[in-house]
Amino acid sequence: MHYHVSHWFLKRIYDFKEDEDGGIMILSLMLFVCMIVAGGLAVDLANYERSRTYLQTHLDNAVLGAASLSQNMDPKEVVLSYMASSGVDTSAINVETDIEQIGGIVVGRTVYASMDDEVRTFFFRYFNHDTLGMKIESRAVERVEDIEISLALDVSGSMSDPTSDRSERKIDALKEAASGFVDEVLSEAEEGRVSISIIPYSTKVNAGADLLNYYNATTEHEYSHCVDFEANDFRTLSIYPSSLLQRTAHFQFSEWSVYDPSAGIWTCRIDPGFEITPLSSSATELKAQIDGSVRNFVP
Repeated sequence: MHYHVSHWFLKRIYDFKEDEDGGIMILSLMLFVCMIVAGGLAVDLANYERSRTYLQTHLDNAVLGAASLSQNMDPKEVVLSYMASSGVDTSAINVETDIEQIGGIVVGRTVYASMDDEVRTFFFRYFNHDTLGMKIESRAVERVEDIEISLALDVSGSMSDPTSDRSERKIDALKEAASGFVDEVLSEAEEGRVSISIIPYSTKVNAGADLLNYYNATTEHEYSHCVDFEANDFRTLSIYPSSLLQRTAHFQFSEWSVYDPSAGIWTCRIDPGFEITPLSSSATELKAQIDGSVRNFVP
């Protein structure tokens, strides 16, 4: 009897070992649990990435607007206002600004902004992560690489009048201010980055032979190099090189001597220092031009 029981028991164990029915169910259940866990974690990660992308996009746009050289608002105020209008809590936003100036002119602005945020989780909390933290950073730079400054100098007769405090003539104050501006701008600028054009004017502006040769001016004479403009010409800033420009007639409006026709004040000033000095980066050359304009000034 004992033998039959043992034999029956061993046979049952052997049959159980050989029986494969239902085995795939166990594997399926294990895979199903793994899929649920993986899917849940994916939901948390997708929610995290959605929030991160939303904040990053709005912070990038805010920083780009704040860095623009065409806006005059405080960059930090621009960033915070933009983010607040997007429904973002601005208390955790840090904004840093760096301004680059040359001679008091803003030629570059860098705006950096960062913020910390977190997303509450649904499935990561079962792994002791109730939230997923994130740090959003953005930086924007707008910089004028090649700066061209045109410095127009009024050297007409009215500049012989005294300044408002009557301490000196306007023309002398002009020379001091213009020379100081040239020194300040070029001393702060990187080499080759900034150029200044000096444009003296008194009734007319003498472009000079070299500069006027780049344009299509009439050829009645070669004594001077001023041109006449019509009222409609001032509706645009550009001058096409192919456009025909009327050269100013060469005549005097103030004659000094009937025996010396060259002595006097010409409508287009041909005195040294009255031609345009275009696109120079030499402080010495520019200040020499200013000195020449003032030295030959005639009230």
